[in-house]
Amino acid sequence: MPSRLFAAAVVLCGFALPAFAAPTVELIDAGSGAKTSLVLAPKVGADESMEMVLDLVVGMDMGGESPKVTDAPPVKMVLKGKVVEKTPEGNYRYDFTLTDAGIEPYEIKVEMSDARRKEIDAINAQVREQAEKYRGTRGSLVVDAHGGLVSSRVDSPGEPFANLEKSLAHAMVPMPSEPVGVGAKWKAVDRVKESGLSLTQTITYTVKAIDAGHVELEMELAQAGDHDSFKMPNLPAGTKAELVGLASTGKGTAVVDLGRLLPRTTVLEQDFESRVVVVKENENMGMHIGMTMDMDLSIKRL
Repeated sequence: MPSRLFAAAVVLCGFALPAFAAPTVELIDAGSGAKTSLVLAPKVGADESMEMVLDLVVGMDMGGESPKVTDAPPVKMVLKGKVVEKTPEGNYRYDFTLTDAGIEPYEIKVEMSDARRKEIDAINAQVREQAEKYRGTRGSLVVDAHGGLVSSRVDSPGEPFANLEKSLAHAMVPMPSEPVGVGAKWKAVDRVKESGLSLTQTITYTVKAIDAGHVELEMELAQAGDHDSFKMPNLPAGTKAELVGLASTGKGTAVVDLGRLLPRTTVLEQDFESRVVVVKENENMGMHIGMTMDMDLSIKRL
């Protein structure tokens, strides 16, 4: 059972953090007062590092069974890297190494039986073992002058850190090309495919303050999924999974320093809920699986 539950948690992470796609940025309101062009100007050769911490509480009910809740351990990743070049197109390339990956000490927040606690301990052991394997992973980002992630590469794909590229996309803050003032608002929209599932993600940013090259932002996130078939781990042959409902909202903050490539901080709290039906071929009835997730993602430049 621990491996099945862990796989479900991985699927949820995949929904919550869609596969990378450069977002479309649309200015909604230019704000008031003096206007500032939000253009990044990092120094080529500058060292920049970041720490990401992902904390999940996952719930799943299968076919009317009592819901099972997994209070997963916070996963921390530390990336150390350098801005290595400015391309002829005006983009910046950042090469990094995953120098630390593991689980943070934590206190389980939900009540559970001793048997269930043993299952959670087994999941934690899996995560800890996988974390050790991915230390030393290398990759790169290409970011445009307005903070949009143009492309990303991670050299060692695999679970549970296959979502590293998706987390990196959340680390960046895409900004409009037009000058803006305090109160400005814009949205960044992604339309992506994840395991065959169509998802739309919209993040709306609002400028709370601009001062000496520092930009403070609030953000609101919304995700929606089309009713569609998709690939789900550990399904037997001759079965398929269909999404019958998905809703996800979130809020957070970010601080951008225009003289650096990586944002100073990005904090996101997200609530996610989906319902899937698993159907065998040539059968009309299926098993309904409900999934919920509370996610806290914290990213800071070191």
